[in-house]
Amino acid sequence: MLRDKIPLFLIKKGIFTYAQAASNGLSQYAIGRLVEQGLLDHIDRGLYQVPNGSFSNEDIYRQATVIAGFPCAVSLWSALVFYDLTDEIDNKTWVLVPVNKRIKNRSIHPVRRVNPQWRTGIDIHDGYWMTSIERTLVEALAYPRFVGSFAANSAVKRALSKKQADISEIVIMAKKLNVFKRIKKVLEVYIE
Repeated sequence: MLRDKIPLFLIKKGIFTYAQAASNGLSQYAIGRLVEQGLLDHIDRGLYQVPNGSFSNEDIYRQATVIAGFPCAVSLWSALVFYDLTDEIDNKTWVLVPVNKRIKNRSIHPVRRVNPQWRTGIDIHDGYWMTSIERTLVEALAYPRFVGSFAANSAVKRALSKKQADISEIVIMAKKLNVFKRIKKVLEVYIE
C-alpha cells in the first residue's frame, strides 16, 4: 500500500525534502494527503519522513544532515553521546558546518569552522557524517567553550579506560588538525 503512494526511492531514503519528492512525481497536495493519512511525518518546513517503528539517535542525525545539507558532520556533544563518552544529553544536535552556512532550525546547534578539514577524522555512516572518536576528543579539548574542560577531560578518561581510543591516536589527530600546541599540556597528563 505504501509503495503504491510513495516512490520506492523515497521509502529507501527515509528522510527527504519537498524538492526530492517533487522530482520523484509527488505533488504538494499528494504529500499533504499522505501526512493526513499518517503515511508520512512532517518533520520541519519542507522536510518529511517515512514513519518507522523505532526512532533512534541515528534518525536524528540523518534529519540534522538533511536540514543542514552537505557538507556537515555530527560533532562535539552529539558525537560524545554517540560514542557513549558522556552522561549528559543535549536537546540539540551539534553539527560541524562551514563558516558561511546558516541554519535556522532550532534543533541544530551549528559549529562553524573556516577550515573544517572534511577529509580528516570524519566517519561516513548511512545518511550522515560523524567525527571520529579521536577527532571528537581533540575538538572537545581544543574548544572548551563548547563542551567545557571538565566534560572534555572526563570523556578522554572514559575513552581511554574503555579502550575506545589510544593516546597516540589522539596526539596524531591533534597534529593533523593543527591544535596540538593548544592541548599539549592537557594531553601530557594522559601520556605515561
